[in-house]
Amino acid sequence: PLLRPNVWAVGVRELPLAFRQAIETRLVESKDPQVRQDAARALGYAEEADASRQARALIIDPNGKAEAVFILLFRQFENPSQRPACWAWPRRLVPFAVCARP
Repeated sequence: PLLRPNVWAVGVRELPLAFRQAIETRLVESKDPQVRQDAARALGYAEEADASRQARALIIDPNGKAEAVFILLFRQFENPSQRPACWAWPRRLVPFAVCARP
């Protein structure tokens, strides 16, 4: 179980955009909570600016599940290269991301 999110994280960082988009789809559409959590972990490790910005945009996706959203956000904050971008993330979205989850 611990191998999949790590392999996906490498793919998110190293493979073409289509791979990251497939992981984003798994995060939003999968009915399996473990798959959603693994996708969130992988996307949380995105370092390229556009990839990490897109990952943070998924946090406010109304189809996202809370457990996955918080994992993704935590991983983005945990990464020193993404921490400044996370803090600069529009504050108006934070209450939505934290309080308006289904």
